[in-house]
Amino acid sequence: MQCFYLTYEMTVSDDVLFLADYKMHILAAIGAEPGLATYSFMAVCLKLLYSITGNTLMISLFISVLVCLTGFAIRKALMVILCLQDGAEHRIKSTSSLPYLTDENCKLFLTFLSFSLLFLSALYLPKRAPFYLLFELDTYGYWSALITQPWHNSTYMPMRLFAILSFLSFVQLMREDSSRVNPKSLIRFFILLLITNLFKPNFVIAFAPAAFLICLIEVIRNHSKGLVKYIWFGVAFLASLAPLFYQYVVLFQSDSESGITLSLSRFQGYMETGFFPWLLISNLIFPLLVTVLSLVNHRKNNILFFGWILEIITFLEVMFLTETEPRALDGNFTWGIMLSSLILFICCIAELIAIPQQEKYRWAHSVAWSLLLLHLINGFMFFGILISGGMYFI
Repeated sequence: MQCFYLTYEMTVSDDVLFLADYKMHILAAIGAEPGLATYSFMAVCLKLLYSITGNTLMISLFISVLVCLTGFAIRKALMVILCLQDGAEHRIKSTSSLPYLTDENCKLFLTFLSFSLLFLSALYLPKRAPFYLLFELDTYGYWSALITQPWHNSTYMPMRLFAILSFLSFVQLMREDSSRVNPKSLIRFFILLLITNLFKPNFVIAFAPAAFLICLIEVIRNHSKGLVKYIWFGVAFLASLAPLFYQYVVLFQSDSESGITLSLSRFQGYMETGFFPWLLISNLIFPLLVTVLSLVNHRKNNILFFGWILEIITFLEVMFLTETEPRALDGNFTWGIMLSSLILFICCIAELIAIPQQEKYRWAHSVAWSLLLLHLINGFMFFGILISGGMYFI
C-alpha cells in the first residue's frame, strides 16, 4: 500500500515534492514529449496502462505488483542458493546458524528478510559517506551510494525483478550436469534475460563479462568437458542481447552528441575529497565480513564468488565509464551497481546462514547480522524520507 502511494505521488509530482523519473517516462511513453526517446519495453507498458484509465493509478498498481514479485524473487533466490550450497540443506533444517528458529519460523524469517531487502541501503555515515542514494557536486556530477535501492525510476523496477530471476537461472544452469544440455533450462534463462534487457540494459553489460569469466573458469577446470553446453549457453546469451542494438540506436545514434567514454573524474573526485574509503565501508562492510567468515571456514562458494565478480565489474563501470554531452549528468552507470550489490547481499545472507557457527567466530556472526540490520534500518529511513515527499538525492 505504501509503495502504491509513493509511486502514485511520484507519477503526479509537481517537480518539487516526490521528485522522480516517472513523470518524464510517462510523458515520453504517451507521446506528450516528442523530444524524449523511449528505448525500454516499459514505455509500452506505461502507454497501455495510462490508456486504460487516463491517469496513473494503473501504473502505480503495476509498479507495486513488480515490487511485491521482487520480494518473492529474492526469497526464491535465497532458498535456492541455500539448497545449492554443499550441505546447506541440513544446516537450514537444523538452523545451526539461527538456533532459536524452528523450520517454519526460518521460512517466515527468510520471507521477512527478503521483502526487507527491497529497502536495502548504504550505511549512513555523517559527512563521511554519501547520504542514502545520490547527491550532486558541480565539479564531478552525480556521486552515489552503491547499494541503496531506488524507488524513483520506472525501468529499474522490472529490470531488478527479472535480473534476479536471470541470475538465479544462470546459477541453476551452471550447477547442472555439464555432460548434457538441458533445453528447458536454456530456454528459461534466455527468456528471463531477454525480458531483463528489454526493460533496461544496465544489468547485462556487467552480467555478460562476469558470466563469460565464470564459464571460462569452468571449461578450464573441467578440461573442456561439457564444452557443448557452454556453446549453447553462449548462443542463448547472445540472442538475448538483441534489444541492446535497438537501445543503442535510440539512445546514441539518434543523438550524435551523446556517447560513452572512459573517465577518471568520478574516481578522482572520491579520492580528492576523501570519500573513497568511506564509500567502501558504508556499502561493502557486510559482504566483506561474510566473505572473510566464509574463507576462514574453508568454504568454496562459487555462487558467492560469482556475486563478487559481478559487483567488481559494476563497480569499475561506475568509477570509470561515463556518458558524454546531454547524458553526462544522468548517472546511468549507477543502476548496475545497485542491482549487483543487492544480488551480492542475497548471496552473502545465504552464506551467512549456511556457515556453521564456531564458538571463536560467534562474535563475527553477531556483528554481521547487526550490520545487515543497520543497512535495513537506513533503508527504511530513506523510504520514510521519500514517502514524506523528500528528494531521492540529498
